[in-house]
Amino acid sequence: MVVGNPPWNKIKADIKEFYGHYDPIVFGMQGARLKQYVEAELLLKKDLQLAWQKHRKHVQSYTHLLLSSAMYNHQGIRVGKRLIGSDPDFYKFFLERSLQIVRPGVNTSCL
Repeated sequence: MVVGNPPWNKIKADIKEFYGHYDPIVFGMQGARLKQYVEAELLLKKDLQLAWQKHRKHVQSYTHLLLSSAMYNHQGIRVGKRLIGSDPDFYKFFLERSLQIVRPGVNTSCL
């Protein structure tokens, strides 16, 4: 028996999650108000701006690594060489890897 609890997060740099560590008031905001606050208050701090850029690049690199891995073939729809769809989800990687572990050699082309 295998028991799993997949993470249900998108893999993307999240403004609220990142800036909330520096200013907890961000957690109570959303949409245009959040964007305005971050731009007006937090992006003026050069060190935070650089940290945000570094964080975004790290998440993009991580996403690219997962999507380009030969281990994961069913994370979206391919049109030619291009993968289309929304931001990648951790649960899709979790489920595909779980199937590979539980059923080694299983043909996952039916996913």
